Amino acid sequence: MYREPPAQSPLVITALNGVLVAHDRMTGRPAWRFEATRTSAHTSPTLCIVEGPRVVSVSCKLPHTKWKSPNAASEINCLDYLTGRLLWTRDVTTHENINVYSATLLVEGGQVLLTHGDRLFACALEDGALLWEQPLQGGMGEGHPKLSALAVPGRAAQADRR
Repeated sequence: MYREPPAQSPLVITALNGVLVAHDRMTGRPAWRFEATRTSAHTSPTLCIVEGPRVVSVSCKLPHTKWKSPNAASEINCLDYLTGRLLWTRDVTTHENINVYSATLLVEGGQVLLTHGDRLFACALEDGALLWEQPLQGGMGEGHPKLSALAVPGRAAQADRR
């Protein structure tokens, strides 16, 4: 029994400092560009995952004037893969003092799973609704980076930090 290989996807997505750009895979030309709310004066990782017709990204949202902030948030954006149109956005925060931003992102089973600070969040892929949140176990205390991994059968994600 032979199967056709999957069709090549038409776009490759880059993510850097809250800016996502889709490039045509044949020519390299930009097809669309999206900029998340960039409130930090510092560079930070922007993670992205393509899941079917959607691109899910997460980036740091930190007040301009503070290096260590209890208001640091992870901004989750969900975009249409082909057009870059924003489908939904959600901010999640832990209200702990964060001086080194880190996040881990995984999309599976209709859920966007994210670690930020000392919390694990689950949002609905369809509309971004917050489904639940739970504290992470094994942390080092407030202000320390939490470099956590996420895993479900067949998929895993490692932490990224600035």
